[in-house]
Amino acid sequence: MKLGGTWPDFLTAKSRNFRNQWNNSWNRLHGEGKVEFAFAGKDLPLVTALAEVARLHRERWAERSASFGSGNYLQFHERLCSAFYANGWLVLLLLSVNGKNVAVRYDYNYGGKLWCMQGGWSPEYAAMRVGTILTGKVIEWGIGHGLYEYDFLGGDPGEVQYKRSLSNAVRG
Repeated sequence: MKLGGTWPDFLTAKSRNFRNQWNNSWNRLHGEGKVEFAFAGKDLPLVTALAEVARLHRERWAERSASFGSGNYLQFHERLCSAFYANGWLVLLLLSVNGKNVAVRYDYNYGGKLWCMQGGWSPEYAAMRVGTILTGKVIEWGIGHGLYEYDFLGGDPGEVQYKRSLSNAVRG
């Protein structure tokens, strides 16, 4: 997906239906209480943020995903996050409501692009589209940092509707 302009430009380019859903979800979420966004390494320790990636990913995908299912996998990503953070390549963002982490995005910033790695959210907040809201915040961050693309990478078409709703291009 191509990035550029501003976040309001991005929203304006989306369909009226998307904008209405975005605004409704945003307002419902804020109606739940205090909404905060926290960056790993800046607002909370990397290891804490990655533990939340693992927890929220498992909550969202349960048995349908093996990611973060083993200690070795988690240890690999702990080392990776540390190295990527040191180089400015890590974008790991958490969304909390009333102090409870409810969604997470774990992405990379490299070569002028954002790379979609992993995410998760609490099923309790799924109706508020917290995964889409948080992905939008990462896209907004990328636009603000002058990045030119957000690469959603691959995925099962049945499980990536949010990618199609946010994207403005498809690569074969």
